[in-house]
Amino acid sequence: MSDFSEHNRMVAELWESFEAGNPARVPVIFNIGTRHILLTPELNEKGYTFERYFTDPAVQWEVQLGLQKWVRENVPQDQTMGRPDEWAGLAPDFQNVYEAEWLGCEVVFNNSEVPDTRPILRGNKGKLAKMSLPDPVRDGLQARAWEFYRYFDCLLYTS
Repeated sequence: MSDFSEHNRMVAELWESFEAGNPARVPVIFNIGTRHILLTPELNEKGYTFERYFTDPAVQWEVQLGLQKWVRENVPQDQTMGRPDEWAGLAPDFQNVYEAEWLGCEVVFNNSEVPDTRPILRGNKGKLAKMSLPDPVRDGLQARAWEFYRYFDCLLYTS
């Protein structure tokens, strides 16, 4: 593993000057999501699919931590690099389909792209008036998010 101490020193100075209101430049941070790992064969060594990522909390745990590690070792930006004293937190991640699925849309998995949903109101928007709100603790991806959250929380305190 590379020594990132000089990079991390410069990043700390930049953020200190930013907080003080006189940075030499605007800090730059990249928001790289887990789809980068899942859709890049060289990084997705186990061949995980989005469908597996959505259904197995252990896979989400592994992919999210793998992404954090890869970013910290490979993406120069205005964040510390290298192995941290403490890894950033993990959260249930159901990409761009959370709301639509919760309201009744079917999630469609295409292994060459991020998941999508099938519209349910196309051609008959009147169905909306007859729909009831799902229970966020028992229904759909919201319920699964609680399950994944409990899984992550349990791993954090037993590791």
